[in-house]
Amino acid sequence: MATKGGRRPGAGRPKKSTSAVLVQAKAVLAPLQKARLTERIMDKVMGMDITPLEVMLNAMKLRYDSAQGALAAYELAEDEDRKQAYMRFAKAEMEASSQVAEKVAPYLHAKLQSVTMKGDSENPLNVLGSLKGLSNSELSVMEQLLAKAGKDG
Repeated sequence: MATKGGRRPGAGRPKKSTSAVLVQAKAVLAPLQKARLTERIMDKVMGMDITPLEVMLNAMKLRYDSAQGALAAYELAEDEDRKQAYMRFAKAEMEASSQVAEKVAPYLHAKLQSVTMKGDSENPLNVLGSLKGLSNSELSVMEQLLAKAGKDG
């Protein structure tokens, strides 16, 4: 006689297993939860009235000033051991300041790009402008300079 329904050993979903729907739901919700966390962090940062760049600049300045103070103390110290300690501290602070400066620099100084200038044979680039106002002696000096530059290049 077959029984219908009820509790039977081994029946049902295994313990600690997740359904496919739950796995899919977690996959969809994870990026949203991350976005909410990022949004909360940004709200806190924006409410602080200070940017991460300003924090880095302040840290760099603090370390630099600390190194300068240690160098001043080095000059005043009479004991050789103390002088050595001030110098080690100044070097460490300058190194730390330099590391922060290296990280901050790209945000403050644009990278220089190499530029290739190409002329148009129809419309040549006029670099020198008009030479009509120059005297013969000035033209002679310019001719000598250009000849010398041509030999060096």
